[in-house]
Amino acid sequence: MGTNFYARILPKKERKEKLKELIDSDDFNGINDLVGEMYSTVGEYNTNGGVIHIGKRSAGWKFLWNPNWYEYDDGTYDVKNKKWIPNPKIKKWYDLTRESIYKFLRREDVRIFNEYGEEIAADDFIKDIEEWDSTPWVDGSEKYDGESYEEHERNNGSYSQYDRYGDEREKKWKKLGFNPTCYNFYSDGLRFSTATDFS
Repeated sequence: MGTNFYARILPKKERKEKLKELIDSDDFNGINDLVGEMYSTVGEYNTNGGVIHIGKRSAGWKFLWNPNWYEYDDGTYDVKNKKWIPNPKIKKWYDLTRESIYKFLRREDVRIFNEYGEEIAADDFIKDIEEWDSTPWVDGSEKYDGESYEEHERNNGSYSQYDRYGDEREKKWKKLGFNPTCYNFYSDGLRFSTATDFS
C-alpha cells in the first residue's frame, strides 16, 4: 500500500477576491469551478493556485517523485527549409534537483498534504522522505526501484516479461539527458517516474 503526497499552491490575492465576488453574487457554477481549480483539482497546472501531485511512498520502494514537467515541446519543423529546429521548451514547477524541489516545497504559498487530507510541514515532509529512502526495508534489504524490482522478480522465478519497447515517456526523458529504465530514473540521487500523471 502506498501514500500519495500533493502540493496545494495557494491562490493569489486577486483570485481570492474573484471568489469573494462570486460568493457575493451567488454564482454557484462560478464558485464551484473556481474552488475546484484553486483548491482541489489535482493537475491544474497554473500559476493562480491549484494542486499538483508530488510523489508516492510505497512499502518496500524508494520514494517516487513526480517530475511535474507538465508541458514539453522539443522544437518545430521548418517546412520551408525542410529541417527540424530544436528548441526545447519545458514548463515545470521545479528542476530535478534536491535544492530546487526543496525550495519549491518550502515556498510560502505551498502547502503539502497526503491523500487523506493531512497537512505536513515542508521540513517534516523532507525529513520523512530522506529517512524513508535511507532506511533499509524491514528484512534489511535496500528498497526497490524499477530496475531492482525486475531483477528481484527474475531471481525468484516470478518475472513475466512485458513489452516495454517504444515507451514514449522513456524516449522523452532520454532526449532531455536522463537515463530512464523500467519507468523511472534518477536525478541528484532522487528517484523520478517517467510519467507525470501517476498516483
